[in-house]
Amino acid sequence: MMKNRISNWLFLAAGIALILFGALRTVAELSQSSNQTGDGTPVAGGLANFVDLELYAAQPAPTLKPAPYVKRAVLPREDLEDAGLLKPRRLPGIPTRIVIPSIGLDAPVVQARSYRVNQDGVLYGQYMAPSRFAAGWHPNSARLGQVGNTVINGHHNFLGKVFEHLVDVAPGDKIIVYAGERAFHYVVTNRMVLMEKDAPLAVRVTNARWLARSTDERLTLITCWPATSNTHRLVIVAAPEK
Repeated sequence: MMKNRISNWLFLAAGIALILFGALRTVAELSQSSNQTGDGTPVAGGLANFVDLELYAAQPAPTLKPAPYVKRAVLPREDLEDAGLLKPRRLPGIPTRIVIPSIGLDAPVVQARSYRVNQDGVLYGQYMAPSRFAAGWHPNSARLGQVGNTVINGHHNFLGKVFEHLVDVAPGDKIIVYAGERAFHYVVTNRMVLMEKDAPLAVRVTNARWLARSTDERLTLITCWPATSNTHRLVIVAAPEK
C-alpha cells in the first residue's frame, strides 16, 4: 500500500517537472525573440520592445487637427433652374410661358441673366438670352399686368432658336404671355429692325430705349437679325388687348 502511494507521488512529481521544463523553455524562447527588433537587429534590455509598447500605450492619443474647411461651390439659381434641379420662382406676374399663334410659337419663359459692359468708361447692363429653347424675361422690367414695359428676349439662330420666326410677326398679331396659369393677351403694334453692329454709341443707346421703363403697360420682344450676321436688332412691341 505504501509502495503504491510512493509510486503515485513520483509520477506526479515527474509530470510537474516536465511542465516546468516546458514553461522555462518557452520563456527562454520569448526572451530571445524579444531581444530583436522587427528587422532582426539585437536590442539591449531584453524586453525593450514590450516596454516601448507599454510606454506608448500609456501616452495620451495625439490631438487630431480638423480638416481644413473647403467652401462648397454654389451654382447660381438660374443654372439650377435651367438644369431642372430647382423649381423656378412663381411670383405673381412673372412670365413663365409665351405663345404666338401666327408663328406657331409656344415656349417657356425663364429669368434672363445680365452682366456689365464698359463702353467708353460708362458701364451698361446687357442681358443674355437663355442657352436653350426658352425666352428670357428681364427681371428689371415690369411684371405682367403692371404699368410698365415687360421685356423678353431670345435667340433666333442658335441655342434653341426660340425666336427663329419672330421676324415674321406683323402688327395686329396676337401674343399671349402666361404667369403661371393666368394669361395676359397682347396685340402687336410695332415691328422694327434696328441697326446695331458697328453703329455709333448714340444709335445703340437710342435702340436700347425700347427696353427701358415706360409709363404705359406694354410687352417688348427682342432678338437679333438676320440669321447670317446678327447686325441688327428685331424689336416687337405689343399693347394689352382691349
